[in-house]
Amino acid sequence: MIFKYDNSDLVKIIENFIRDTNLRALGSIVNETPSITLLNTYKFSQDDHKNENIDFISGFEIIDNSQRIYLLEGLTDLAMKELENHI
Repeated sequence: MIFKYDNSDLVKIIENFIRDTNLRALGSIVNETPSITLLNTYKFSQDDHKNENIDFISGFEIIDNSQRIYLLEGLTDLAMKELENHI
């Protein structure tokens, strides 16, 4: 996704969606209510890496003076489709 740097409303929408999606995905792995702290510190196990059903979004953001680029990956028919519909 590429959009103007100063579009803070869209940044909040994207970041909140990713956070909520990943908390939900992490909750399915650890069988407890996950926290932001756990989300920031959790290390995927070998079994987690092999599990093709974990609906987790990862990626990175590149910023310059005029635009932002989000390069994201996740399950195409699940979270990524939800994100596309959400924005």
